[in-house]
Amino acid sequence: MYYKKVLIILITLVSGCALFPQRVHTLYTPPSDTKNAAKVRFVGNPYYFSLSQNTSEKSRGDELILDHWPNFMTSFIKDAGFVKPPKYNNIYADGYFETYLIPEKETQIFYGLNCHIKMKFIPKSKALYQFRANTTDKSGYCVMYATEIVYDKENNAYIEKNIKGLEK
Repeated sequence: MYYKKVLIILITLVSGCALFPQRVHTLYTPPSDTKNAAKVRFVGNPYYFSLSQNTSEKSRGDELILDHWPNFMTSFIKDAGFVKPPKYNNIYADGYFETYLIPEKETQIFYGLNCHIKMKFIPKSKALYQFRANTTDKSGYCVMYATEIVYDKENNAYIEKNIKGLEK
């Protein structure tokens, strides 16, 4: 009888979180209509970003933009041909991931490496958004820079603007 109790306690300790139901993450599937879609770029280490969008059916939950099995020998780049402001070219060297979003749907962006950051916003049709997480900022905090990249006709250049309606 004593051995059974010890065995049950040992199995419980060794199994850890495996006894609890795990949330199943799926990979993000971009919309098929890219003509009017919003665009998003994740800069830095894209393996630790996830996003979710509330669709008409239901909230799809956190969907990984990439599987969490990175190749540590190379940086990851998925270039969909979105505009990159030239003065920021050095930030793209560590890797980035570009994809499309369903416009006018609540979207949640999540970053989870060494810290957890979550932001919600509603993307506009044909707009380009950029999210860059920084865990080595001089402030000592984990920071997510969220911007919309827009064309400034007056100065003939692309500039970054704060995203309106961003919820943290």
